[in-house]
Amino acid sequence: MNALSATVDAPTAELVRALVAGVLISYYRSKMLFDGVAEMPPMDIFETLEFNWGIVLKRYAEQICNEVEAV
Repeated sequence: MNALSATVDAPTAELVRALVAGVLISYYRSKMLFDGVAEMPPMDIFETLEFNWGIVLKRYAEQICNEVEAV
């Protein structure tokens, strides 16, 4: 991230950091849906994680895009 940030302007570097953070945060939030689940077929886990990760990530991406457009 630091090497990439050094090659682009500050607003672009901040946008990239925000997008990467959004990917990681959305994955974590989706994964936390499985806390306390005793047993679940692996394919169901994958499909649920993928579906919820996409929903959460879409929200972060929309928020970041709205902030960029406002500037």
